[in-house]
Amino acid sequence: MSEVSEESPQITYEKWYPDVPPVMDSQELADLLSASDQVIRTWAREGVIPSHRAPGARKFKFLRHEIFEWLVENRYDPQDDNQTST
Repeated sequence: MSEVSEESPQITYEKWYPDVPPVMDSQELADLLSASDQVIRTWAREGVIPSHRAPGARKFKFLRHEIFEWLVENRYDPQDDNQTST
């Protein structure tokens, strides 16, 4: 019998998400998220979404594993709408 690890299991992105490249530009990410390229670039500049840019470069790059982690951490929970503030 194998032991159950308390850490999250390693996700094999190539297996589960073969159509999503490991490194994306803003247009590829916009297509993935059904958003506009301008919104993605604004989020990147404001630090809303994880992104990378080489020194002196103009274009942002986005790493698939960071984007998926960000999506999970920021997913919508309808239960939050039902809670009342006191």
